[in-house]
Parts: sequence; structure tokens; C-alpha cells
Amino acid sequence: QPVPRCKHGDRKLREGSGKNGAYRGWVCSLPVSKKAEQCKSVWMVLDQSGKWSFRPEDEDLIAG
Repeated sequence: QPVPRCKHGDRKLREGSGKNGAYRGWVCSLPVSKKAEQCKSVWMVLDQSGKWSFRPEDEDLIAG
């Protein structure tokens, strides 16, 4: 699976498990100190078969 990009370059993968269960998403590569300038994160959804996929409404964010 290719790494999604934003206007700042390759996004960074963030995944793990939180209070609401497993999460997986791609975030802007700018450091947290520049949070106001970061691009919107692209979070994925987990289907019943255990496969991660992008939400259709985020397709424009994946292309960069």
C-alpha cells in the first residue's frame, strides 16, 4: 500500500489501540510545534473482516 502524501511530503503512520479500540491513520509530517500548519489527518476504518480501508470522503486527502 503506497504511503499517502500531503503538501508537506509523505504522511506518517499512526496506529495502536485506545479507549475506543484499534486505530490507524496517516498524519502530516510537520512537527507538533507547527500543529496549526499541519494538514488534516486521514483516519482509516476497520471492516468486519479485519481489513483497514480509507473512508470515501477522505479520497481527496489521500492524493495530497
